[in-house]
Order: sequence, then structure tokens, then C-alpha cells
Amino acid sequence: MQKLLFTKGYRDHDKLRASFFELAANTFGIHFEEWYQQGCWGEGYVPFSYVDGDQVVANVSVNLLELIIHGEKYKAIQIGTVMTHPDYR
Repeated sequence: MQKLLFTKGYRDHDKLRASFFELAANTFGIHFEEWYQQGCWGEGYVPFSYVDGDQVVANVSVNLLELIIHGEKYKAIQIGTVMTHPDYR
């Protein structure tokens, strides 16, 4: 195992994005490719990942949100896609 690299926001990096999608599919059965192809991965979705070479091995994502509660706007975050490849647990 190489030294792990911490990276974030790699939406436009083909290999890391594909590896992220693979880890999500293997961990949760979630398939993100269609979501990505439909343009749903916007600036507000930010993955924070540890990478071994070109393989995403652990991740937590932040989704930046704006909520309206009783007519008031609030900024919020949603934390999700928390996952670690079994070989790195």
C-alpha cells in the first residue's frame, strides 16, 4: 500500500470519479453514472476522499444546501456517501 493521498472535489477527474462510483456501487449498490451524466453533480456536491494511486478507498461527501424554514433562508450541509473499501478498514 502506498501512502494515501487526501483529495476533494474531483468531479472532472475521470479515473477518480470512476473509482468513486465503483466504491459507492460496491458499498451501497448506488450507481452514480446516470446521475452524473444527467448533470446532477453540481458545485454543491463535494467528495472528500483518501486515494491509493487512482483508487478512491475512503470517502465522505458534503452536499451544500439552502433551506427555507418558516420563510427564512438558511445555509446547511448534508453529510453522506460515507464509505471505506474493506481492505482499508
